[in-house]
Parts: sequence; C-alpha cells; structure tokens
Amino acid sequence: MRILFGMIVLFVLSGCSTLASKTDVGGSHGGEGKLLLTSMVDGGVVPALDGVVVSLRPVEIPDYVDRSELVRRGGRGVIVTESPVWGESLNRGINRVTEINLAYLLGSARVVGDDSYRQFRGGFILKTQLFRLDAEGDFLVLEGRWHILRDRNQPPVLSRWYRHRESLEGDRSMGGQALAMSRALMAMNREQVRDIEGLLK
Repeated sequence: MRILFGMIVLFVLSGCSTLASKTDVGGSHGGEGKLLLTSMVDGGVVPALDGVVVSLRPVEIPDYVDRSELVRRGGRGVIVTESPVWGESLNRGINRVTEINLAYLLGSARVVGDDSYRQFRGGFILKTQLFRLDAEGDFLVLEGRWHILRDRNQPPVLSRWYRHRESLEGDRSMGGQALAMSRALMAMNREQVRDIEGLLK
C-alpha cells in the first residue's frame, strides 16, 4: 500500500512539474528575455519636490501596436511576431517611461501619471496621442500629437504635431526595435519639455 501511495505522489509531482514548464512565462521568448521599454535619462538631476506640476493623461496608442507581440511594417500591412515578446503591456510601458523621462527632464517629482482627470492648481495637463509607433526598414517611426492645457475645462494653450524617425543603428532584432522605440519616446519627451518650459517663461 505504501509503495502504491508513493507511486501516486511521484506521478502527481511529476505531472505538476510538467504543467509548470508548459505554462511558465517567466521571461523567455525563444531564448531571449521579455522586452521592456527603457528610460534614456542619465539620472543626473534628482527630480525636485517643488518642481512644476504636470498631470499626464494616459498616452493613447494605435490598436495595431497595442498587443503583446512586436509589430513592424512590411509591404502594405504589418508583420507581427508569432509569440508575445513584451514583459508588460506596451501601453503601460509607454506611460511608465514617459513619466520617468519627464520627471527627470523637468527636474520635477510632481510629474504625475493621472487617469482620473484630476485638476492640479497651477500646473499643466499633458495629453499625448500616438498614431504610429513601429519599425519600417532601418528606422523606427513615431508620429503623433500632444495638447498642453492649464485647465481641463478650457481649450489647450498649446497643441503640436510631431514626427520622428529613429535609426535602428543596424539592429533589426526585436531588442534593437525596443531600444529604438525607447530613444524615440525620449526624443518626443524632450520636445514636450521644451514646450512646457516655454510656457513657464
């Protein structure tokens, strides 16, 4: 009886081990780690607690890239990787990196990601919409627009259309595209900071 019980336990444990190996998504994709967007700030200036207040509305991205797979242009359409490659949702990654970039570039710890549309006295509201964010050939293309508001019930004080082409630097791999995407976001965030600082003068 003990032998039979031991065999049953061994069978159950081996089955659990097999199941875990099939369902585990702990960060590998074809031998590579899951991709994450990265802030490109050098971390030189610590954001100040008395810095300018910027309320960041969630960045809107196109549906065709808002997926766990990586997308690039090909022919008249898009090419999608066969398996998930992002370690977090692309939407969440873009908002995370944007908040970090702007906080350091503005030197303000009062850059706040806000999806509840609160009003902060004396600050700015930044609304960003992306229409394109994908690789084509040797470049990553980012295209979109943003609005800067002083009051959520008033028209924008500044609106701007933006297009940026970021070189893949010869690296068309998934990791190379993710890095180019991070650099393109940083370039856009720098322009947004210039606009905000211009309104402070």
